[in-house]
Amino acid sequence: LPPAAVPSNPMSQDPYAQTHAHAHHQALHCSNDIPKYLALFESPERIARLKIPALLARLNIAGGAVDIADLGAGTGMLAVPLAAATTGAVYALDINPHFVEYLTKRAELERPNLHAVSCSETVFPALPSLLDLIISVDTYHHIPGRTAYFAGLKGALKGGGRLAVVDWKMEDFGFGPPQKSKIPVEVVRKELEAAGFEVEVDEDLLECQFLCICSPKA
Repeated sequence: LPPAAVPSNPMSQDPYAQTHAHAHHQALHCSNDIPKYLALFESPERIARLKIPALLARLNIAGGAVDIADLGAGTGMLAVPLAAATTGAVYALDINPHFVEYLTKRAELERPNLHAVSCSETVFPALPSLLDLIISVDTYHHIPGRTAYFAGLKGALKGGGRLAVVDWKMEDFGFGPPQKSKIPVEVVRKELEAAGFEVEVDEDLLECQFLCICSPKA
């Protein structure tokens, strides 16, 4: 991915930030406007803000056969770099069938180890293999019944497998999701602990988002 600098006024220049602040979440579930969402999800500003190389390093993804699911993969902004970083399978999960269709075609062209999978808001899908990592970026706050949902996906992890959740800090950055849609990191921690995970919180890696690294409780 090409390097990109975060603009001094990201709200005015980042189309993802501008749109996410006003769009209804349901639009993400059914929109077939792939060019629009490709420009939004994969804007240089958003990619720079997520520091994908640093995130992958923090999660110790560096080659080898690591099997991963990207929950809420959208157009593949994270799933494609994940597939480039491992020889294992990467499952790009999304609720929007048009995104799944697009990702299937993208995988055929770019990454044979990338597999697009349709999913729902309520049940984590059955996949062909157990996973070393499930990662969710900017998706956690969209999921209803989160404690039950994340408790249910523990069975998809290998022994030693982890869950990583990246979502928005509560500060008002002038962009991103509406403040009322954000979930305080301490609430996220409590929900994931109630789902049966040990939770490590990192609020330093990313400026606008926190990272929770979670392991199933023994």
